[in-house]
Amino acid sequence: MKAGWHVLYTASRKEKVVAERLEEAGLEVFLPLHKVLRQWSDRKKWVEVPLFNSYVFVHLNDDREYLQALNTKGASWFVQFQGQPARVTPAEIDVMRFLIGEEEEIEAVSDDFEAGEKVWITYGPFSDFPAEIVSLQGKKKVILRVEQLGQALTLSIKKVAIRKM
Repeated sequence: MKAGWHVLYTASRKEKVVAERLEEAGLEVFLPLHKVLRQWSDRKKWVEVPLFNSYVFVHLNDDREYLQALNTKGASWFVQFQGQPARVTPAEIDVMRFLIGEEEEIEAVSDDFEAGEKVWITYGPFSDFPAEIVSLQGKKKVILRVEQLGQALTLSIKKVAIRKM
């Protein structure tokens, strides 16, 4: 097992509990959360939900930490990518931290996309951010690929805010 950030798959709706248990065990954890407005029959409420359902990012240094994370109650398995444990670079973790810290609308999309055109975002809080366009939806949506996750992030930005590389 190589040291670095790994993607731990959890039981359904157990991301927060697993992240808390891993932190209590002394492991470095990243659980990207974002706020969504939920409607119940009697009220609406803003709640924080995981950006990626059933994913918790764990920084592991050795096999002992790997087994410790895997044996955490609520953890299911480590996500694999092409037969190898999915690893996320520190730069990708930093990008996710940046994205969830912004007030832009952001959501996870789990579709399997085709590779597209490379662009730079030239305006707004994501200025100078490189992106791979998977799809342009109307005048506002640009879908960016996040490598190694098999998922993508969608940002609501205007087409005029991107330029070709």
